[in-house]
Amino acid sequence: MEKILVMAWNGAGKTELEKRYTNNKNIRSIEYKYIYDKERPPEIQKCIKDRAVNPEWPKNFLDAVKANLGKTIVVISFDVRLSELYQMDDFKETIRGSRIIVVCPHEDNFDEYERRYLSRGNSKEFIEDRRKDFPRTLALLGGMRDYEKITLKPGQYLADALRAYGLELDPVQDYAD
Repeated sequence: MEKILVMAWNGAGKTELEKRYTNNKNIRSIEYKYIYDKERPPEIQKCIKDRAVNPEWPKNFLDAVKANLGKTIVVISFDVRLSELYQMDDFKETIRGSRIIVVCPHEDNFDEYERRYLSRGNSKEFIEDRRKDFPRTLALLGGMRDYEKITLKPGQYLADALRAYGLELDPVQDYAD
């Protein structure tokens, strides 16, 4: 199988993609970077300021990406807070030989993402942090010249965009919302 890495911004539909289709793996960097209380929903914990950093970070994340590339479509978050990670030699080595597809939010579409964040239970702090990050995210994504790019249209989610782009996704049998 071809090595495919999809990088998409928060709220694009990475979790839904993983629920609805079998041939992808959403590797959530946040679950590798921080030590979480497994009893609390992850969306609620995303904006906790005093999180303990996992001592295995970023090796644990890169190992997970590497272990899945070539077996399935690997999906990770594109977040300005991780931009240093994307520049690391270890990250570049991990993704070497992979087809990289960056899925960008539309520049006039933050309000839609805000609604998505609210519906999944993100905190107001999380939403405000993403609002502040939005211009920097668009600038970083716009500067990425070596990767394939997809810009999500208003109302469009990651799965729809990837299928329209020509990626084949295998539906989960008997998936129910």
